[in-house]
Amino acid sequence: MPWFVCESCGDTLKKPKIKAHFNRCAAEAFSCIDCSATFDRRSVQNHVACVTEHEKYALGATCLLYTSPS
Repeated sequence: MPWFVCESCGDTLKKPKIKAHFNRCAAEAFSCIDCSATFDRRSVQNHVACVTEHEKYALGATCLLYTSPS
């Protein structure tokens, strides 16, 4: 489940909290923490998944394990 940052107030929100946030903030844009895409009030509701946990963390683990040949 994606997490978002409100571009108006800077709050970090999980997907289920977005609608309630509309009542407290005049937010017009949200950035997805996982894929860095930005969404408006309508499109943020449709963004349910972007990268898997494996995709998110596997590259970092691979880079840590890789050593360049001498």
